[in-house]
Amino acid sequence: WPSSSFCGRVSLISDMVSTLFVLGSVLVGYLIYKFFFKVNATESTSLGGLSESQLATLRSICDAFISDESRSSHLHASSSSGHSSPLQRLSDANPARKAFFARKATDIGVHDHLIKTVLLQPPEKIGEFKQLLSLLNTYGLTYLLTGQIKPFTQLTLAEQQKILSDMGSSNMGLRRKAYKGLAPLVYRSFFAVLDKVGNNANWEAIGYAPPSQYKDMPPPPALKIEEVKGDKAIKCDVVIVGSGAGGGVAAAVLAQAGHKVVVLEKGPFCTEADFTWREPIDFGNMYERGGLMVSESLEIAVLAGSTVGGGTTINWAASFRTPQAIIDQWSQAVPGFFDQPDYKEALDAVCARLNVGINENVVNAQNEVLRKGCEREGYDFDHIPRNVRGCSAAVDSESACSDKKATNDDCGYCSLGCRRGAKQGTMRTWLQDACANGAVIVPNCFVEKIIHADGKVQGVIGRVSPPTTETISGPTVPEHLRGSNYCFHLTVHAKTVICSAGALHSPALLLRSHIENTQIGKNLYLHPVAIVAGTFDKKIEAWKGPPMSIISREFNNLDGSHYGCIIETPSTHPALMSSGLACSPHIMSTIKHRMLESDKLVNLICICRDKDAGEVRIDSAGLPVVHYALSDYDWGHLRASLVGAVRIMVAAGSQEVGVAMTGLPHVKPTMKHTKGSKQEPDEAVEKYIEKFLAIPYQPNRQFLASAHQMGTCRMGTDSHNSVVNTRGQVWGIEGLYVADTSVFPSALGINPMITAESVSYKIAKGICATLKTEIEYEK
Repeated sequence: WPSSSFCGRVSLISDMVSTLFVLGSVLVGYLIYKFFFKVNATESTSLGGLSESQLATLRSICDAFISDESRSSHLHASSSSGHSSPLQRLSDANPARKAFFARKATDIGVHDHLIKTVLLQPPEKIGEFKQLLSLLNTYGLTYLLTGQIKPFTQLTLAEQQKILSDMGSSNMGLRRKAYKGLAPLVYRSFFAVLDKVGNNANWEAIGYAPPSQYKDMPPPPALKIEEVKGDKAIKCDVVIVGSGAGGGVAAAVLAQAGHKVVVLEKGPFCTEADFTWREPIDFGNMYERGGLMVSESLEIAVLAGSTVGGGTTINWAASFRTPQAIIDQWSQAVPGFFDQPDYKEALDAVCARLNVGINENVVNAQNEVLRKGCEREGYDFDHIPRNVRGCSAAVDSESACSDKKATNDDCGYCSLGCRRGAKQGTMRTWLQDACANGAVIVPNCFVEKIIHADGKVQGVIGRVSPPTTETISGPTVPEHLRGSNYCFHLTVHAKTVICSAGALHSPALLLRSHIENTQIGKNLYLHPVAIVAGTFDKKIEAWKGPPMSIISREFNNLDGSHYGCIIETPSTHPALMSSGLACSPHIMSTIKHRMLESDKLVNLICICRDKDAGEVRIDSAGLPVVHYALSDYDWGHLRASLVGAVRIMVAAGSQEVGVAMTGLPHVKPTMKHTKGSKQEPDEAVEKYIEKFLAIPYQPNRQFLASAHQMGTCRMGTDSHNSVVNTRGQVWGIEGLYVADTSVFPSALGINPMITAESVSYKIAKGICATLKTEIEYEK
């Protein structure tokens, strides 16, 4: 009872009546759904097992998000001076743009593409997606999401668009979650659907033209790929699960020491010849769940590699040594690992093998915005070391760390694989070293469980699926396997097993294998990323040139304990860009306009060193499920850095800027920044910041993503607070190790590749010493 006043009682009673009305509507809707409108088991189904009703709902949703705007009044209205309308001017200048505004989502099959991408998800997620579609199109029950009794398909386009827009900024968490489950997928698919020659119908209008061929294709990496043609058993000294930053390094170190090594990778073997530089194809081939993995609450998108080389094949090449402040913290938490001289030796060895440095850095236009804005605001900034050798951007540039805009159209696709072979991922470095010393790699192999008994490891059991990759012309499958859905069983017997499957799959594998430790999967850190977008009055073309070359650490120590955020720039291409815009205000009426100016768009990403952790669990199929809720503490740090990123954009000359958050319109600065002393505060910008800071954190209201996952098999001093000891060995299981980002004691706070490889290098060296002692003892 909030108040003894009459008004307070009336307000509470009114709220209670409204709540009862909603609950009554839902109950009535459920009964109607159950007895009259529930999809019959015999009803015809479409692609992906959707019913006709679900497909109709999906088509309506897609066309509500992206509609025919050719008749929009604001596009046809002529000015009072008699000048032609905006649409007329667009069509006169470029007919492709007129077609762009007239195009609905379903005109190019967005609904079919969306279904295919959803089918990459686990069965539970596919089921939830179907339930959402049924809920939206069921009398009465749809009220819970839409506030309307009538099914979604029976509403007018204007009603549908208003409902979807309101869902994005609703105070009801369920409605925001439904919006987050739909909007990013639709916008992404609209710029991802490809025709028969590998182009998207919208690219010409927005000025995006990825090259179809590359002249300087390097020879394939010298890897020994083991082809599995039937059920098979292998015996070796060491089996490593995963081929990325952890597994690739461990394989090289152990093979060079003379051990027989087998590397099992659940993703496909994609070389430079397989990189199409088309987002839907390369994401499908080389990313976990096609790049569409999300947390259970949909609060945060999770990007992780799933190919030979893992994340090192598709990351953005940022290569930072472990910061000394973090080494000091981890050394206190886990004495005897990070504070030892051989950890520094590991860092040195890794950086040398990967050719880490700034000699081949070129600052593209997007990174120049970050550099210029920081300089004018008086913020910290620096060049990012990168693991490249012969980067095409640097080849075309006159000098290292050049501020000259990168003009080479063949650079800027790091997230889709480097066709030049310049990025020194494990496929081009450590795995070649391993194979040169006898190691073999089995791609497309999902390891189901670890074999162990009496406290000792004995090997692993996996299943090998068809070596299929998508290409522009369709999937590639060996001729003798076409039309087959085979799956061979592979057993690898080994006295040493190293889990290097990453912070999502390493704990999932341990859980599937019934390893007893309550800490497995706990302490999940994600480096949550939020975005500030700004539009400029000149061409940026953020997809050209190295995606990351400048960093600001201005906000990386906001509490005195080195928790805070760094600011960098992302790899930017239309599909991923548009999905990020899904959380922008009024996006349904502005998405085409925003993407029309995508060549003038700059994104700054604030990457938070999160203090509060989530958890990885497994679903009924044994696959990892991310449970993560951003804490108020970490949101406070993200919020401070987002304000800083807004100021950076304004200082660099942005014409319009804002945080990717529903319900908060972007701001147009009223003052122009000039060179010289720091500018006076812009009143419009300050009011925008004040509004932003007044908005409490609500899940699924803003864009959040993660490209760095850590901590789920944490290294520690005993089994009560960790999964592995300071040798990387799992507590209680002799011969079972973990070597990847999952052993990090806490979030790192910087791009983790070099730290992950250095940790694996040191653990692998320790394993070599252990195996040598065992061999000598046996002799």
